[in-house]
Amino acid sequence: MLLLSSLSGCFLAPAIDSFNKLGVTESDRQALLEDRFRKFSDALYWGAPGEAITFVTPESRGDLEPEFRRIRKQEKIVDSRIESVGFSDNSFTATIEVLQKYYRVPYYVVNERTESQEWKFHINGGWLLVSTKEVKDG
Repeated sequence: MLLLSSLSGCFLAPAIDSFNKLGVTESDRQALLEDRFRKFSDALYWGAPGEAITFVTPESRGDLEPEFRRIRKQEKIVDSRIESVGFSDNSFTATIEVLQKYYRVPYYVVNERTESQEWKFHINGGWLLVSTKEVKDG
């Protein structure tokens, strides 16, 4: 009997994981944000603005696409790290404070900046970036 129940648990695990990835519950949406942010950051790291823009809401693409292209030509992001996350609206929106390390091409001196990014969860698209702005220190 124990063997049968453990086998059925293994059988259901992929279905449960797929259901969690839909973001139906508040905790599911919160768990999905970090992975989505990481994929977006990886696209910027590799200088792929066309891929990075797929993580942006359609209404914000016109504002952010030129910025992503500017980053690709003028900067090299070497690290992005989440400093803090604030969820609101039953975890359908989030504000992430991000510490980015980068250098300006062709100067190889690494700088830091902190950005505040607004993200919004869409049932059929997952987490999408709405806006980003640099946070001034001090």
